[in-house]
Amino acid sequence: MSAPAGDVSEPCHVVVAEDSLVQAKKLARLLTTHGFQVTTAENGRRALEAARLERPCVVISDIIMPEMNGYELCAAIKADPELRDIPVLLLTSLSDPHDIIDGLQAGADNFITKPYEDDYLLSRIRYLLANRSLRAAGSSEVLLEIVFQGQRYTINSERYQILDLLLSVFEAAVQRNEELQRAQEELRALNAGLEQRVQERTAELRDEVAERRAAEARVLHLNQVLLAVRNVNQLITQEKDRGQLLQRACDSLVETRGLGWAWVVALDAEGAVAEWRGAGLGAGFAPIEAELGRGELPDCCRQALGATGPVVVQSCPCDDMAAHDGEPARRLATVVTALRHAERTYGVLVTAFPEELQPTEEEIDLFQEVAGDLGYALHGIEQERARRQAEEQRAHLEAQLRQQQKLESIGTLAGGVAHEINNPIMGVMNYAELILDDVPLDSPLAQHAGEILRETERIATIVRNLLQFARHEKQSHSPARMEDIVEGTLSLVRAILRHDQIELEVEIPAELPALRCRTQQIQQVLMNLLTNARDALNEKYPGYNENKRITVTCRGLEQDGETWLRLTVEDHGTGIPEAVAERMLDPFFTTKDRDKGTGLGLAVSHGIVTDHRGKLWYETEQGEWTRFHVDLPTNHGWSQ
Repeated sequence: MSAPAGDVSEPCHVVVAEDSLVQAKKLARLLTTHGFQVTTAENGRRALEAARLERPCVVISDIIMPEMNGYELCAAIKADPELRDIPVLLLTSLSDPHDIIDGLQAGADNFITKPYEDDYLLSRIRYLLANRSLRAAGSSEVLLEIVFQGQRYTINSERYQILDLLLSVFEAAVQRNEELQRAQEELRALNAGLEQRVQERTAELRDEVAERRAAEARVLHLNQVLLAVRNVNQLITQEKDRGQLLQRACDSLVETRGLGWAWVVALDAEGAVAEWRGAGLGAGFAPIEAELGRGELPDCCRQALGATGPVVVQSCPCDDMAAHDGEPARRLATVVTALRHAERTYGVLVTAFPEELQPTEEEIDLFQEVAGDLGYALHGIEQERARRQAEEQRAHLEAQLRQQQKLESIGTLAGGVAHEINNPIMGVMNYAELILDDVPLDSPLAQHAGEILRETERIATIVRNLLQFARHEKQSHSPARMEDIVEGTLSLVRAILRHDQIELEVEIPAELPALRCRTQQIQQVLMNLLTNARDALNEKYPGYNENKRITVTCRGLEQDGETWLRLTVEDHGTGIPEAVAERMLDPFFTTKDRDKGTGLGLAVSHGIVTDHRGKLWYETEQGEWTRFHVDLPTNHGWSQ
C-alpha cells in the first residue's frame, strides 16, 4: 500500500494549509527537499485561492485553522469541478470517531495523524499520486446515510476516497499499535532492570540506615542547639527592651531547643528581683511566681548565684510544673545559671531538659555561653537606660537655662523700655497738674485733666511693675483677695468683650483664703490670658455665637501640705496646635499679626507666676477649647 519515499520524477505542486508558521515552514522544507514545489497558506481560504491560481497535485491541510478550517477547505475543493479530483490529505490528531465521519462528509482522501514521521507522510503522498489514474477511471459517487451516536450523517464520497480514507485510518491505528507494543516492551525491560537495581540498592541501604539515622539524630540535636544560640544572639543585637529580650529568649529556647520550659529573673543593682519572664510554664509555676512577687528567689536560683557556672539541680520545685497539655512531663534535670557581666550579676536563667534531651557537657558549655550573652545584653540595656536618663536630664537643664536666659533678655529689654516710657509719662502728669491748678474744679477742662492724671498714674504703675519684674525684685506685697484681683482686671476688659459679643462667666467663691502676692502682677497675668482667649474666640467666631464665651474660675486645693489657689481661664476657641505649644513660652514668639501682639505676654506671665513660686500650665484640644491654669501658693514664703 505504501509507495517509496524517493524524490518525484516530474514537477508536482503541493499546497500546504497550516496556521502554525513553524509547522508550515518545517513541512515546506521537507517537501522541497524531496522535489516538490510548495505553496503555504495560513488558513483554508488562502489555500483555496492558491489552488485555484495554480492547480496543485496534492493539498495538505491542518484541520483547526481560522477563517476556513480543514474540513471546510476539503469540502470547497471537492465542490469545485476544476479542483475536485485533487487529493486532499488532512493532518489530525484522530482522537475522536467524529473526525473520520467529518472527513468522509468533506470528501477527504487521506488522514495523517499528528505527530507523524517524515517518511510516512511522504509515502502517503506517493500513494495518492500513484493512484490518481485509478481513481479517475473508477470514479463513482456513493450516497450513504448513517446514524452514529444518535446523529444522522450523509456521505457522498467516491468509493476510492472512502477506501483510501479508511485504509489510512487503519494504517494509522496499526502504526499506533506498533508504537504502543514497542513502548510496552521497552517499559517491561526498564521495569526488569529497575527492579534489579532497586533490590541491589535496597540491600546497600539496609547497611547504611542505622548509621545514617544515628548521624541525623546527632546533627539535628546540634542544629537545634546552635539555632537556639543563634536566635538568642540575634535578640541581643535587635531587642533593646529588657522585658521583651527576656521573654523572647525564653520563647526561643523552648521552641527551638525543645526544652520543657524556661524562665529568667532579672535583678537590679542591689540584687533585688526586678522582673521575670517565662515560656512553657504551667499552673505549677504559681508558687514560684508568688515567691518572686515577694522579692524572694527560689533555692535553685540561690545555688546558681553562689556558683561560678551552670548548676544541674536534680531535685527542684520546678520539676513539678505541668507541660502545655496539662500532663506532667518527665524531667531529667533543671539547669540553672547566673547572668553575669563585668563583675555584676544581672539575673538567673532556669531551664528544664526532658529525659530524651539530656544535656551533654558541650551543651552545658553552650548554655553558659548563652547566659553570658544575655548578661552582656542586660548590661548594655542598663547602660543605655542610664545614658538616656542623663541625656534627658541634661536636655531639661539646658531648656531651663535657655528659658532663664530668654527671661533675662526680656528683663533687660523691659527695663530699657520702661525707662524710656517713664520720662514722657511724667511730663504728661505734670501738665495735667498745671491745668488743674489754673482752672476751676467744676469746669469740664478740670474733669478732663483729672482723667488724664488718673490714666497716666495707671500707666506709671504698670511701668513700675515692669521695672520690678525686669529687676526680679522681691518688692513689698500684701494679702489680697482673688475676688478683688479678678474684678479689678475685668473692669478694664468688660467693655471690650461686650463689643466683641463675648459672654463672660465668673465664679470666684468669696470664702477663698487671701493670697500674698504682687496684686498688679497677678492682674497682668490674668489680663494676658483674657486677651489671648478673646483673640482665639474672635478667630473662630467672627460674629455672635452661643459658644463665644470666656469662663474665669478659682478654687482652693492642697499640694504638699500647703494651701494653693488655682485660677482658670477657659475658652472654646481654636485650641493650641502642637507645633505652637512647643514655643508658646518663648519671648517674641506669636501667631498673631504684628499689629496685634509682640509675643511677650505669656513669657512675662510665666516669669511672674514662677517668681511667685507658682505654676502656669494649660490643657487644650485643637479646634475645640483651651484652659490655662495659674496655680499659686497662698503664702509663697517671702519675708515681706
